[in-house]
Amino acid sequence: MKKFVLGLASVFLLATSSLSNANVATLDGWGINNLTPDGAKSRIDAQKTVADIAKKSHAMIAPTAKDVGKVLVRGAGGFALSIAVDELLGAVDWVLDPANNQIKYYPPNAESDPTYQWVYDGVLYNSATAACRAFWNKTGFGWTFVSVDQPDREYPGCVGYNAEQNRYDAYQPTQRVARIEPIEEKTLPLETVAAQVISNAESDDADAQAATTAAAQDILNEAEQDAAKAQPIVNQLEANAKYSKGGKQNQANEYVRRVQNKENGDEDPCKWLKNLRNSETDPQIKLKIKKAEKHYNCDGKNRFDKK
Repeated sequence: MKKFVLGLASVFLLATSSLSNANVATLDGWGINNLTPDGAKSRIDAQKTVADIAKKSHAMIAPTAKDVGKVLVRGAGGFALSIAVDELLGAVDWVLDPANNQIKYYPPNAESDPTYQWVYDGVLYNSATAACRAFWNKTGFGWTFVSVDQPDREYPGCVGYNAEQNRYDAYQPTQRVARIEPIEEKTLPLETVAAQVISNAESDDADAQAATTAAAQDILNEAEQDAAKAQPIVNQLEANAKYSKGGKQNQANEYVRRVQNKENGDEDPCKWLKNLRNSETDPQIKLKIKKAEKHYNCDGKNRFDKK
């Protein structure tokens, strides 16, 4: 069984384990300092400081089969690829065809040998079994094929049984020769293999998780360069944000988040919030704005007028 696999999952796992020791990406001010597998997903841990207040958060990245396929095509996560192909195709000869995002293989068939063919009565057969069966079928007179004796010999023995005579016999009417007719080659899309890798990662297979974690890192790398791709991850981080001990998490509300989202532009947050409060007529909303002002310590001397 031939398998051509690029890369070693064990080496790759060592590489991904080092991601926890340094920032692996920065998204909208969030410094991501950890990337760890969680089933088929990858968890990122991040921190961000806004107005001298530190926040910590986490988000989950779930690579698709297309994402994982990109990892497999460049040879990373090799063991995960090998295992997935075995699960999908069984014991077959296969090779990775990265140029076409596919696996090329010979179909599993007990009647087919990729190296040899057998000749009986001028006809080529793909196995000694097929050639011997043809011999006994032609012989007739109650004889039926039973087995092949030493099929790796140049002239294997064709064992047959005659029910009328209740006896076995063996002949050598076939000859083994180097394959003359090629076996039809088949293909399997790499995304199909990647989907199996994801399934294995969900079962906590370490080799498969090496591939899905690499795909998550690729997603982070792209997100650093593309705000649209970063936004879903940033949204998770903002939603899951927690303030460090001694912070003011309980004072955060939509007005705090509006400041965090820079709706005030370059204007001082306290001045911007004060103007909002002074123009608001709803007492409940005024209280929310005051809460945001307190969050930003806007109640200090000369910051705003308490009314």
